[in-house]
Amino acid sequence: MTPLPEDRARMRATFMRLFPGLSLVMAIAVADNTLVATALPTIAADLGNPERVSLVVVAYMLAAMLAAPVYGLLGDLFGLRLVLFAALGLFTTGSLLCTLAPSLPVLVVFRVLQGLGGGGLMVLAQALLSQAISPRERGRFQGYLASIVVCSQGLAPALGAPLTAAFGWPAVFLLNLPLAALSFVLLLRVPALPGRGGAFRLDIVGITLLALTLSAAMSALMALQDIARSDGLRLAASACATAVLIALLFRNQSRSSYPLIPIALLRNPTILLSDLVAMAHGAFLVATIVLIPTLFRVRYGLTTAELGLTIMPMSLGMIVGASIIGNLVTRTGRTTIWGMVGMAIGAGLMFTAAALPCLTQGQMAAMLFGLGICSSTVMGPVQIMIATAAGREHLGSASASVQFARILGTALGTALTSALLFLTLACSGVSETFVARLTSTAAGPVLWDPAIDIAFSAVFVLLGLFAASGGLLLSRISLTKV
Repeated sequence: MTPLPEDRARMRATFMRLFPGLSLVMAIAVADNTLVATALPTIAADLGNPERVSLVVVAYMLAAMLAAPVYGLLGDLFGLRLVLFAALGLFTTGSLLCTLAPSLPVLVVFRVLQGLGGGGLMVLAQALLSQAISPRERGRFQGYLASIVVCSQGLAPALGAPLTAAFGWPAVFLLNLPLAALSFVLLLRVPALPGRGGAFRLDIVGITLLALTLSAAMSALMALQDIARSDGLRLAASACATAVLIALLFRNQSRSSYPLIPIALLRNPTILLSDLVAMAHGAFLVATIVLIPTLFRVRYGLTTAELGLTIMPMSLGMIVGASIIGNLVTRTGRTTIWGMVGMAIGAGLMFTAAALPCLTQGQMAAMLFGLGICSSTVMGPVQIMIATAAGREHLGSASASVQFARILGTALGTALTSALLFLTLACSGVSETFVARLTSTAAGPVLWDPAIDIAFSAVFVLLGLFAASGGLLLSRISLTKV
């Protein structure tokens, strides 16, 4: 049913109270790892241990995945805004400590603390929006927020590189402090609705099992990335340990009075399938974003300064697409059809890129713009379907489940694409040539190497399969209209 004009005006006024604070919180959450990634070479040079510097990113992701379901449960019980303040405070404290880290191990510990706060930012901000806006109107407002988030994700690399060059790597963490302070002020305008209340007991066994499961999974993913240089024993051991821990975790959570993973919610087909869609979409989108600068460096010989701009066409496409899809959902009430079409076109573009390795820089930029539009068709409708299916009392837990799934998909997709790329290069005997091109400081065109292009084509096929699987999962969701 279409809302009355006075209802629309009320929801618009409510959204304008929410928008400044929630959009800034989301921007901080999505931009952090991208900002830090641009500073990793400098961190390695200053603190040493370059072979371990990726732990700065992995530690944050692991902590955020661990914290997300906890924040969802706490938000449902004690109120979303109150718990968001706590998460933002922990994130800010971790950011400040990161600037003071004297060594890489200490920095990794502080990144864990920062991630424990960061894991709640996106979860609780999305839940607060869903709490205040009706499902039908939520599409348009999700589009506005998505545009802000995408801008932050696209601009972060362009901002992180000059910040690091001018002020050193601590600057990427110091930037969070004024932004977080402004977020605290803006969030005071957000209505402080109470949670559903009730007794609460922290599930220590569940948290321990979840932490062990994620640690084993991350170990397996890191072993997968190194598969070209190892015998596979570490990968097999980590994969087996992960499988056993997952079984123990689900058994524990199905019996827990206060489960971290909402098993009861996952029995709802709409929520389960939406989480799987978020996982496939995360694998497709983030693995593409990680791959593109490497592709432009190795294939087209772009400089380090130029690489920060390679994602801009995709970011622009996501901004345009998010606005269009948000309005389409609001006007028609339809949810899944847009993502199905978007992921089908996205898969087609990836398969085209795999078949045509001779694309020029301009053609690649046009393709990235199209991929940006396609990728923007999924997460807004998914958030709407999750919130509608879960109901108001379980918004936090439902939002946490989709965020957890998306982060897991991101880690899995990035590891799989990296493993496939380097395994294909190793089989072709061109790994050293690839690394030399990637680390070279020289600019300008490079000689065409068909073996390297074959490796990129294999990765494009895998990314196309991620997109196709997301579209297929969307077609199985019965909640096609709100």
